[in-house]
Amino acid sequence: MEGPTPVSALIHAATMVTAGVYLIIRCSFLFEFSSFCLEILVYISSLTILIFGIIGCFQYDIKKIIAFSTCSQSGYMVLSCGLSGYNYALFHLVNHASFKALLSLAAGSIIHVMNNEQDIRKLSGIFFKETWLSTFFLIGTLALVGIPFFSGYYSKDLIINLSFFYKNKLIFILANFGVFLTGIFSFRLIYFLLIKENFNFKHNSVSYISTFKFNNFFPLFCLTVTSIIGGFFLKNIFSSPNIFIFNGSIFISSNHFFIL
Repeated sequence: MEGPTPVSALIHAATMVTAGVYLIIRCSFLFEFSSFCLEILVYISSLTILIFGIIGCFQYDIKKIIAFSTCSQSGYMVLSCGLSGYNYALFHLVNHASFKALLSLAAGSIIHVMNNEQDIRKLSGIFFKETWLSTFFLIGTLALVGIPFFSGYYSKDLIINLSFFYKNKLIFILANFGVFLTGIFSFRLIYFLLIKENFNFKHNSVSYISTFKFNNFFPLFCLTVTSIIGGFFLKNIFSSPNIFIFNGSIFISSNHFFIL
């Protein structure tokens, strides 16, 4: 949480926290021959979705909320791997890289313009001061929750549908409940930042020091575009593990292929 926000965005969105997911995908030929390992992936990832979703609902640091949501989304990727949906896991990884980088960079810009304040209870009403920045943050949140027609919807919906075919229906329930928890802490964050005007803290405890600069606008705009339309244009590419871009790098046992 102490690192610069661009570095934090890169780590949380596309590299370190999802490296394990990519490793599992590349090692699919090993996992497919061990039903026990696949079950371990399914149950551990389901608990990850549940636990970090609950933790995120009780945080007040804007960067911590985004970080815990990253843990929850990584749970969906690993869950998809445990269900032999490696292509869906990679699809969600790519979508997640867009909207989570957008959220992290937008949060960093909000922290900057509000004089390095990270407590969401002190950042209320920023929408009326930074409309563009708040709009970018809102779009990233909608993609994270999985609102239809944003990028997160296409990949997360595939994973949840996949969990329906698992032998233990509790996994399907937890996957859906994870979406509910994500919606709670995401819209709670939006409520504090963009809607609520007053809380226990006074507004004069935060100094509004600067305005949103154009050099911050361009990368956020590009990430916003991919967070809106990226899932729609990529869904056919990641729809099947046999599609040409994988070139045989994903192996799925015939015992598991029926659920895809």
